[in-house]
Amino acid sequence: MNDDGTNQVRLTDNLVVDNHPTWSPDGKKIAFVSQKQNGSFAIFLMNADGTDRTEITTLNGSTASLSWSPDGGKIAFDDASVVSASIDIFVVNLDGSGRQNLTADHTHLDLTPVWSPDGSKILFSRYDVYPPVGYGGTMLHTINVDGTNLTPLANGFADGWNEDSANWSPAVNKIVYIVNVWDFGQSIYIANADGTNRQIFEGCTHPLNCGGIPDKGSPVWSPDGNKIIFHSFLNNSSILGDIEIYAKNVDGGGLIQLTNTTGNNFNPSWQPLTAKSRKRIRFF
Repeated sequence: MNDDGTNQVRLTDNLVVDNHPTWSPDGKKIAFVSQKQNGSFAIFLMNADGTDRTEITTLNGSTASLSWSPDGGKIAFDDASVVSASIDIFVVNLDGSGRQNLTADHTHLDLTPVWSPDGSKILFSRYDVYPPVGYGGTMLHTINVDGTNLTPLANGFADGWNEDSANWSPAVNKIVYIVNVWDFGQSIYIANADGTNRQIFEGCTHPLNCGGIPDKGSPVWSPDGNKIIFHSFLNNSSILGDIEIYAKNVDGGGLIQLTNTTGNNFNPSWQPLTAKSRKRIRFF
């Protein structure tokens, strides 16, 4: 769809699950997760108009979160381990070769990777039991693209016990992400790229003010850095009701609803700005 919600075009039409779309850096192709005829899942590639669907790599699990490398040559994703109960961060070439596990410790759940716009790091969420709080949750980490220099971001668990679905700003100096505000509301926060200066963007900040505020998810920066798109439930429960796509200015104003359809619209991906194609959003 256009970035104002108009011209919604269906790209896939089948009886299986298609999810987690993400634009290529040149805005010409889309990678996504889809179910195969045998019931397993895989990462697929297609043209921006939905044609020329090809498989990249089979997944061990049923879902994965995808992110293109800035040079367009690789895709980062999370997938279940075949030898343990862990979930790891992988990278793979577009032709399916060179699949590499970056976090193969067979211990943690490593989720929702996203490549930094400068190509140097991958940001992701890691589930663990973190001292001194002594309970489990996801905390944001970065890792170099060769698997070295695993680093937790500063001030983890400052605003809630889960930090997920992070996305870099185009300038690489900021991140946007989801916080589970102590199990009472999924809210969107913005912080510096190192985890400092965390600020609420959309949602609630404390269990006492989360009542009636719908859960948010999948925040994504616009290519010009001025807006963030995300999905939101239309009531205060992530179990009930439909889900729609919204956009909001980074400065906090200009909230608009982009979709208003029967069913659920979620996991948006903003098309990179190119000479021939501008301001398109893909979602499932």
